[in-house]
Amino acid sequence: MMRSFVAFLAAGSLAAALLVAGCGDKLECGAGTHSSGGFCVQDNPMTCDTNTAELVEGVCVAKPGGGTCGPGTKQNPANPEECIPDCGAGTSLDPITKKCVPDGALVQPNVVEKPSDEDNDPMNQGGVPINFTLPGLGQSITLAGVIGAPIEDADGNLWADFDGWKFSTTGPTLLEIEGLDVSHIRTAFFISPADDVYALERFGFNGEADQAHRKLFLPSSGDWVLMISDADNFNALWNGNVGYATPVGADDATFNYAVTVRNLALPGFDNLAPATPMVGSYEGGPRFYSIAPTIGQVVEFWNLPDSPGDVWAATAFYSPESTYRRSAYGSLTLARGSAETLFFVADLYGAMGSNLGVTYEAKVITPEDLGALTGTALTRTTVTIAAAGDSKYYKLTVAGNALISVAATAPTGSDMTPAVALYDSAMGAIMPLTADPAPLYRPGTGTVEYIVRVTDADGLGGSTYTFDLAVTGGPVTATAEVEPNETAGTATAGTGLPLVFTGSLASATDKDYYQITLSATADLLLLTSAAATSGVDTLLQLYDSTGTTKIAENDDINGLGCAFGYPEYCLSRIDQASLAAGTYLAVVTGPYDTPGNYQLIVMAE
Repeated sequence: MMRSFVAFLAAGSLAAALLVAGCGDKLECGAGTHSSGGFCVQDNPMTCDTNTAELVEGVCVAKPGGGTCGPGTKQNPANPEECIPDCGAGTSLDPITKKCVPDGALVQPNVVEKPSDEDNDPMNQGGVPINFTLPGLGQSITLAGVIGAPIEDADGNLWADFDGWKFSTTGPTLLEIEGLDVSHIRTAFFISPADDVYALERFGFNGEADQAHRKLFLPSSGDWVLMISDADNFNALWNGNVGYATPVGADDATFNYAVTVRNLALPGFDNLAPATPMVGSYEGGPRFYSIAPTIGQVVEFWNLPDSPGDVWAATAFYSPESTYRRSAYGSLTLARGSAETLFFVADLYGAMGSNLGVTYEAKVITPEDLGALTGTALTRTTVTIAAAGDSKYYKLTVAGNALISVAATAPTGSDMTPAVALYDSAMGAIMPLTADPAPLYRPGTGTVEYIVRVTDADGLGGSTYTFDLAVTGGPVTATAEVEPNETAGTATAGTGLPLVFTGSLASATDKDYYQITLSATADLLLLTSAAATSGVDTLLQLYDSTGTTKIAENDDINGLGCAFGYPEYCLSRIDQASLAAGTYLAVVTGPYDTPGNYQLIVMAE
């Protein structure tokens, strides 16, 4: 990093700090030059005095013994052997791009990517991002660099060029970021935590113009990475073509993008009345709200289904201690087991044009009390929700050492594909939304309250949204793993169905083997479960009795991975139909070095 270049710009200096893409009527080009894309450029071919100068890489260079510059050019005062464009009235020469720009509109970056910084892509290439210091409130810093042609690795694969810039925050932070191309690219960007560049993405992207511009909210202190590239490279990445990109280059420029980062003061929080749903949109940047639900109430946020544009949006709930949750698909729920004011920030996932018009709704809900599960199934029939994105919430009381199953089904004539999620009383998710039955094991003594959420799984539209709900289950004694159990021969065994095993992963190399015996053919469900605070990331495998033939495997439930910042997505689930009578091995491991305690639930479906 070139620390000597760091200098903060005063608030309001954005126009002076960035190159203006369009010069309008102020641009006057001198003889031998013409206007192109808002710049004065040399006529092609550039005319040199053939007796005393020659054309070298686009400029007239004096021949030995001296010489003069051709029409439309003049001698460079800093380098007498170089001829530069002769700019017209009201314009001046940008020393970086060698082009004429309006007076006062020169690119003035504070930090410039050096050739030695080029290995700075932590997302695809494992590079080290360039460090910069976030300026103080109301101040800004401009970063500049080159997005070049695809990079070829040792195996001959091409990788698009992304530049990573690393910075730190000391608490919740509101930023305004504006990217502008200088030469041949459409600047785009996103920000993510430095330790996981695929978590909590906030995109700045404009597929139709060179400029990407947005405000975004970072919910806590920590290290962050600002990834910058051409918009086409981001498109290729989203479409799974990580190694493909249209070659772009800097030509005669030292850099071909400039991105300004401004540190804004957090606004005040608008009070959200619990009795009145709040409807808003993402126009103008993040919206800040505070709300004080009573104990046991649920706060729900969701994107309204009739909103225009892309529904990718993000939301943050955070307490005064900055505990944070986000939504990736525009649906998020939260509640508190104690009286506390919550702070709610509606923030856009990505600035991609039409989704700025997406409208959202936040409201406070009192869950319906299902009562306690005491051996008789708890049911609700023909329950109606308002629309595809709406939800119904229930409070469920569960006794200790009980295994329960929550299932929602669509009756005849319903347009709904019901999905169920389970939460603890503070809305820490235990089981993410799933269209299959959601099991839960409650260890210990006494009773605990849980929240059940039922919503539509696909949101494809329709007119009738009804479902039937059934909660079943009863007492089960869990079997604790017995170490060592890292091989087929030392597996911890259980008897009958259903089974609950409790275990712990200590490292990325830890493997826990469990033996399961079926007395008859069965449709088998295997599921890892954990407390909302566990943080464990499991990989679940099902083998034959020898441990050599793999029957099934699942890494992250719902196929969404852990990238969205929700621990429940890190759990694993296998639904294996028509498994013959016999002995099988279930293996739980944590190859991503995220240790923690877990439960393995095994039951017939």
